[in-house]
Amino acid sequence: MKHGRCRSVTSPGQGNAVLALSRNVASHFSRMTKGRRLPSLPGWFEVPGRSELSGLTRHIELRAVWRWVGLGLAVGLLSGGAACLLYLGSEFVKHLVVHFGARAVLREPHGEVSPFHGSAVARVGTTLRPWVLVIAPALGAFLSACVVYFCAPEAAGGNEGWLKSFHLGRGRIRLRVAATKLIAATLNLGGMASAGREGPIAHIGAALGAFVGSTLKLSDRERRVLLIAGAAGGIGAIFRTPLGGALFVVEVLYRDDLEAEALVPSVLASVVAYAFFTSIFGEGTLFSVSPSYSLDARELPIFGLMAVACGVVGVVFVRFHHFVHDGVQQWQLWPPLRALPVGLGVGLLSLLHPSALGAGYGWMQEALEPTGLIPLGWAGVRTLLLIVAVKVVATSLSAASGAAGGVFGPAVVIGGMVGGAFGVAFAQWFPDIVTDPSSYMLVGMACFIGGVTSAPISTLIMSCEMTGSYELLVPTMLAQVITVTLIRSASLFREQRPARRDSPAHGGEYVLDVLSDLKVKDVYVAVPVTVVARSVPLSILLRQASETTQVVFPVSDDDGRPEGLVSLETIKAYLFDDQLGMLAIAADCESPFISVDEEDSLALALERMAQFRYQQLPVRSTNAKSADLDGGLDCLVGLIAHDDLLQAYSRELSKRRMGLQEDDSSGLASKRLGDV
Repeated sequence: MKHGRCRSVTSPGQGNAVLALSRNVASHFSRMTKGRRLPSLPGWFEVPGRSELSGLTRHIELRAVWRWVGLGLAVGLLSGGAACLLYLGSEFVKHLVVHFGARAVLREPHGEVSPFHGSAVARVGTTLRPWVLVIAPALGAFLSACVVYFCAPEAAGGNEGWLKSFHLGRGRIRLRVAATKLIAATLNLGGMASAGREGPIAHIGAALGAFVGSTLKLSDRERRVLLIAGAAGGIGAIFRTPLGGALFVVEVLYRDDLEAEALVPSVLASVVAYAFFTSIFGEGTLFSVSPSYSLDARELPIFGLMAVACGVVGVVFVRFHHFVHDGVQQWQLWPPLRALPVGLGVGLLSLLHPSALGAGYGWMQEALEPTGLIPLGWAGVRTLLLIVAVKVVATSLSAASGAAGGVFGPAVVIGGMVGGAFGVAFAQWFPDIVTDPSSYMLVGMACFIGGVTSAPISTLIMSCEMTGSYELLVPTMLAQVITVTLIRSASLFREQRPARRDSPAHGGEYVLDVLSDLKVKDVYVAVPVTVVARSVPLSILLRQASETTQVVFPVSDDDGRPEGLVSLETIKAYLFDDQLGMLAIAADCESPFISVDEEDSLALALERMAQFRYQQLPVRSTNAKSADLDGGLDCLVGLIAHDDLLQAYSRELSKRRMGLQEDDSSGLASKRLGDV
């Protein structure tokens, strides 16, 4: 048999017959399957239908994703742009004061080289006109306080403003606060006040986020989320810490809790703002550090002692900060005038040591990478401790001036210098163990700011992002646990709440949460329930009501089954009309019959009272076979009143708070850091 191309062996007549047969089969198959569903194809070949696709998309909240992505992008762009303006403005004013005014050259950190360059007028760390740097903080603080006083008084300070708006202001911040804070912070920071940019930019970003929420007429909850996202964008951009900034704003709201629902929008806004900022000013870390750090296990006890020292200094700093602020606020002076003496105090402190001026990042960089401005050995320890004392006083004075400025930045320097002093000292005693004192600066910085802000997780991440080093994570976690535990009762931010349940923003959630754990059987009053027939005149019902504390009366039908409830509030209108009281009967004034079972939660009881505006509800026995109308009135065992719910809530809340106070010593901060 020859192999070749296959040829058709069907004749034309046979072809017509095959075609006719195929048509008949198709027609028959169509009649058989008409109105019926065809059998499914094999699973690997099956195409999902519309119902299957709709079922799948129900589990993917596409609208919510696009909604928050769009809002996060918008808020991130706004807060990133505001961070650029604040950075440029403050650096420009600082350039005018330092370069042209004082004819000085200051030590700058690695990641904050001024965009305004000029010819060198003096050696780094020296000045030709020191008197300019003495009066500059006073003048800058005064001008900043004037802008705040006349434009938006709530723009004073740093983080307190947006924290207060979140907890007490329904997430509303006037748009003028953003502009006021931007101008006021530019003047104060450019005037070399001992303050940081993080507080102003967080408040500015929060104001922009709140503005977006208000413009789009979002709910209070959604507006609060955007407020937090705006603050995250500002901090993530200005510090170049996108993850740390997002975590910080959701953690700093509470001492022992997180605002978890705002985390995703905050991360998105922080990433966008960071990308915006670094596209203009470049990437990099705030501080330049050693390429690598090695950890000797014998150093862990030293890190622990250093953490204790940071805790002690942290408590002193927080107490002194609040003491100075409260004292200055009591001065009987026009508010902007208070800024002059406290600003002059900062300037005079700069004569003791120039680290009193500005946030102090340059001196932190000098301690990490010495160039001769800080001596070595025990002289260096004394200098570092002097910087700590000067920054504590100068920062407290600047914060009390009424101008716009943050305390987070100076706190970074204070913590770093405490750790540096410890590292240098122990390097003198144990040179074989402590080989790199700069590692103690980084760990001290992280644990100190984590302690004074009650935000250990986020500040741990931020410290790693600010230095680009994750090699000291283990000693940093150890130090954070110790310091946060020691400073648990102290925080720089008075508007920080202990937990979500203590914030008015979540007050309604936790009322029901507490009541959900309580049962009606533990609260209701077991008394005989007065039941009235539907035909009873209201005048007689009023006389019965005067003999009991019952304020709602179940109404029974002719078969003795519950028909409704009559409230004393409803029938009191007939009190002074005897004739009308004899004509009207209980059935004329009844409302739907509502009751609760003994095993029901108090949250359900409160919900039913609120829905039908009853001050009291009858309680049914758990032995009732069915609810409401089918169970009869013989199963009523007592009454529960609205006042009973409030008293039960108050008692349970007191118990929980006492339990939390007892748990304070168990080291909750340790658990939070251990989860990292």
